[in-house]
Amino acid sequence: MPDCCIVGGGVIGLSIARELARRGRSVSVVSRNTLRKSASWAAGGIFPAQPRDTITDRNGTPIERLTQYSDRLHEQWTKSLLEETGIDNGFRRCGSL
Repeated sequence: MPDCCIVGGGVIGLSIARELARRGRSVSVVSRNTLRKSASWAAGGIFPAQPRDTITDRNGTPIERLTQYSDRLHEQWTKSLLEETGIDNGFRRCGSL
């Protein structure tokens, strides 16, 4: 029996499974669809734009600060994924409207 069971084989579920495995846990991933096939209805594969200073702005809402923090971590995650697996996920910072 695995240490952890992740429900959902999208980018979030697989990222969590990858990190748990890197930390020595055995992981099972279950998904309704083929793993890594599509974005969830909630995320849609979109990274919303946020002002660059919301992470340090005490007036920013918790979700604004979390979104900004996640945005910064995504670049690091992309680099580590490429180094570890050779997979280029295609992420490019190009702005938004």
